Amino acid sequence: MPKDNTLVIGLVSAIALLLVGWGLYFLIFGGSPSAEELVAIALDTNLDEETRIEASRELLNCDQADYALLKRLLDESDLDEVRTGALLAIGKHRYWEAVPMLLTLVEGDNPFLAEKAVYAIQLILPTRCRSFSGSDPLEKRQETVEKIKEELPFAYVAFCFEKTAKKLGKNEADVTQEEVDAEFPPQDIPENMRFSE
Repeated sequence: MPKDNTLVIGLVSAIALLLVGWGLYFLIFGGSPSAEELVAIALDTNLDEETRIEASRELLNCDQADYALLKRLLDESDLDEVRTGALLAIGKHRYWEAVPMLLTLVEGDNPFLAEKAVYAIQLILPTRCRSFSGSDPLEKRQETVEKIKEELPFAYVAFCFEKTAKKLGKNEADVTQEEVDAEFPPQDIPENMRFSE
């Protein structure tokens, strides 16, 4: 009987030491990689594709992934699946300044990325446009872009009210236009987000 207890105690001790070791590793080396490290991994052509793709997907969970960094990954990657990770992170983090670039991708010659770009736009701005299939012809994609462009000013206003309410800890209905203008000055509104006069 004592032999069995010794084995159990030894096994539990080994597992505890392993967990403590991993805990110390994450404390010393910072745990999860930074957004910059994930982008570097995703762009490293010396690594296997699956590793690069997984690094780009991890950007969805990385709060420090700023728009410039994600745009760099989108522009420099040679893999559509890695570029998809950048598009999804742009959408998830709701970088509205990306919308013009995303519209260009929707009208581009890569239906796979066009579909992901529409999805990213839908995450950023509350548009009513539905996603479409990557097999849709260019004409259908161009129609989708026109619908999105028509809705952009309305969607941008909703976006500004939502962001202002969140920052001020209010309900959107209680936010005033002056509070929105303080967060999003009218002179800074992108041209394609303005109402035509």
